[in-house]
Amino acid sequence: MRTSFRTIFLGASLLAGSAFAATYGPALPLAGWATQNGGTTGGAGYDTVTVDNVTDLKKYAEAGNKTIFIKAGTYAGTVEVGSNVTLYGYPGVVITQPSTGSAIKIAGVSNVIVRNIEVKGCGAKDDDDEDGLQINSKATNVWIDHVHVYDGHDGNLDITNQSNYVTLSWCKFTYTSASSNHQFSNLFGSSDNKTADAEALKITVHHSWWGDGVKERMPRVRFGQVHIVNNLYDSDDASYCVRAGMKANIRVENNVFIGVQDPLDYNKQSTEDANVTMVGNYYEDISGNTTGQGTAFTPSYSMSITDVSTQAKAYALRDSIQAFAGPTLAGPGSDTETPASSSSTVSSSSVSSSSAVSSSSSVASSSSAATLVATLTKHGVGSSNQTVAQGSAIAEFYYTIENATGATVTGLPEGVSGTLSGSDFVISGTVSTSAAAGEYEFTVTTTGATTNATKTGTITVTSAATSSSSVASSSSVASSSSVASSSSTVSSSSVSSSSAVSSSSLVASSSSAATLVATLTKHGGGSSNQTVAQGSAIVEFYYTIENATGATVTGLPEGVSGTLSGSDFVISGTVSTSAAAGEYKFTVTTTGAITNATKTGTITVTSAAASSSSALSSSSSEASSSSQVESSSSAETTAIAEALENSAQMKVFASEIFFTASRSGMVQVSILNAMGSIVKSERLIANVGENRVNMSYKTLPVGTYYVNVRGAGLNLSRRVSVR
Repeated sequence: MRTSFRTIFLGASLLAGSAFAATYGPALPLAGWATQNGGTTGGAGYDTVTVDNVTDLKKYAEAGNKTIFIKAGTYAGTVEVGSNVTLYGYPGVVITQPSTGSAIKIAGVSNVIVRNIEVKGCGAKDDDDEDGLQINSKATNVWIDHVHVYDGHDGNLDITNQSNYVTLSWCKFTYTSASSNHQFSNLFGSSDNKTADAEALKITVHHSWWGDGVKERMPRVRFGQVHIVNNLYDSDDASYCVRAGMKANIRVENNVFIGVQDPLDYNKQSTEDANVTMVGNYYEDISGNTTGQGTAFTPSYSMSITDVSTQAKAYALRDSIQAFAGPTLAGPGSDTETPASSSSTVSSSSVSSSSAVSSSSSVASSSSAATLVATLTKHGVGSSNQTVAQGSAIAEFYYTIENATGATVTGLPEGVSGTLSGSDFVISGTVSTSAAAGEYEFTVTTTGATTNATKTGTITVTSAATSSSSVASSSSVASSSSVASSSSTVSSSSVSSSSAVSSSSLVASSSSAATLVATLTKHGGGSSNQTVAQGSAIVEFYYTIENATGATVTGLPEGVSGTLSGSDFVISGTVSTSAAAGEYKFTVTTTGAITNATKTGTITVTSAAASSSSALSSSSSEASSSSQVESSSSAETTAIAEALENSAQMKVFASEIFFTASRSGMVQVSILNAMGSIVKSERLIANVGENRVNMSYKTLPVGTYYVNVRGAGLNLSRRVSVR
């Protein structure tokens, strides 16, 4: 289905008082330079210890030869890390930087992994102190994964002094108001005079995010061989992004630059002999230089690279990075981790893929690709087999993609195309007046899955000489006016642009109107037969409309109504306190089809004296607010929110998501599968206080999913299961 949002201010502001929001994402395998030189395994093969205090953390980290699981909490740095160490934080681990020195220091050691940790700096100031996370003094084979570093004193994360074979993945770099100046995030190579760095500083940065407050050094590079691939740049404060300095050797590949200045800047272009290859990047609303010079190195390793050649593909990568960058992993040993060794590599070409893949799925497919069996499910008012005149628009329809990263289409008439929109592949357009009349058999095929899915259909193009009136007067249609009138009842103001259908397209398709047999399919957490007290809200549900232009409803109690939202007809509302107690038998009927469909149900209204728990009970199922679990009375798949109790900031139900924002702003709400692919995602402006989003995961295939809310100061997630 197509999800849409209705944001509602429900109560007073509830401020976010916690330093962390529980977040859960897939732990993906290592890629890039840290796979070389024997690989990077950290503390694998050594003893494992779990710590909950800073004394033990520092002791075990410095001693080396250990896998260290860190319990949630705030730990005061500096944490100095020895060789053969893995630091893996449970959700909510914060390591703070002292006023002098680093929060985490990896110096002169080898084989280190740091994952799932927030590094809080003491505030950026230009006084030549240390960085939030520092890698220097010939440190080798280091993997920094799912780490958020912000407000670092001198920088956020610097790599200097012949350090080598380093990968930064799924990291997030930002600055807040705690930083007064010197918001310069990442320095790779600290001096023009350190020429030995020419044989070191082999660094890969992928799927990382330079966001709010970062002004420069994303990164600033001297010497080395630095691969910057599939990252997101969208800092409003950027004066430049990547800077090439003395003899820098940089490959800037398939990144997304949105609203920034100077994606590439040179320190002294004519004298410092930098080689920079800019290839496959996506630029939107940028200014300044995007041109490389010379030819940079070609990586000796292979890894999956996401294509960002179109806006849809670039936005898919952007959305995955915004959802997963930073400490978004579950706790160590969680069943949400990808079952892959930390030293395993991704065996695919370093040449960018042609498919529109989300960043996380492209990496994860190497370790659990057996689960990626794709599906395509058709939705929308348009038929996949329709007739349209030259110069007329088709009746739009779309396929929802599951367990794949995108889709392609072949065989469409000129002027009609397929476009990826979130997890939907939309078929729309106006047939060219020069398109030949005849049948166009098209095929939609998913991309990025182990087993891809296909759907076929036929668009029959008729000559423009065939008038719309004669088309409308086929034996199966009473009159063109009746068809046109049904379409005119659906105004652009009440229907989203993704499903709005012009009357001409309806008329054009009426010659094959036998296909316009409408269907209504129920979804949502609420039962179509439920009991609710006067003055209480019903448990919302909705019907997905197929092959019709809209729907109407009769028989609902006062205060409850039906609203068209895209291709969904949503039943929601609060029963009026003046509504009479009793049974209200309602009927939903489609409009605009040759054969319309109906669905019926009963809402039983009890007196206000009835308890809220019984008011939420349906005739055959119960929605329990205390356990945050809703069950449908039908035999459809049951979806259960689990893993954590819903906090005051976020509550997840089968068809609704509630979250509380302490400030207004743009928020992205996403549902992601266990591989990290976004299967449903929308953006909205959140109000201060509690917000409600209508988004269902009950129709998804059986499996584990993550509901994420990002933006407006929020970083929330819940794991849910569909069984």
